[in-house]
Amino acid sequence: MKMLKWKLFMATALALAAACAQAKSTTVTSLSIDGKTIPGQTINLHIILTGKHLVYAGGCSFYPGEIKTSKDNTNINVTNPTTQNSNTISTETVPAASGTGCYDSTTGLWYAVKVYGDHTDFFVPYKLPTGVATYQFSATFSGDSDSNGSNASPVTVHARYPNNAAVMNFFLSD
Repeated sequence: MKMLKWKLFMATALALAAACAQAKSTTVTSLSIDGKTIPGQTINLHIILTGKHLVYAGGCSFYPGEIKTSKDNTNINVTNPTTQNSNTISTETVPAASGTGCYDSTTGLWYAVKVYGDHTDFFVPYKLPTGVATYQFSATFSGDSDSNGSNASPVTVHARYPNNAAVMNFFLSD
């Protein structure tokens, strides 16, 4: 009889786990450039991540994925979705392994908090090198335990001096 109860318990647990399993959320990463693309000037890379994803809120919250920005395949910045650059749409408290997350001394259990957002928005300032050149900027979200990663379409920048600015820059630069 005990074995039958155990098998019934295990079958129920497996069925419940399968029913509760959720597909990862889809995300979209976008990248645009703000500012004049003049050599030696600072532009702003504007990155937006949409779709349900984890947001870091400190304390016992899950760590989210990373958003990497690069120029010509060279990393220039890594940013995480946080409560400072993202909205919060929901939170969920989940059990955590012993020694991870936070400990509730009242219940004697470990837990962690999943904080979700669906819009992360931030800027990365970047000073263009001097000299006329073409650069390709990109942004990539790595994904997290609950959402898939995504890549922004690359943005090509043609850094050029307006009119006689190159001559003036040559004489005025250090």
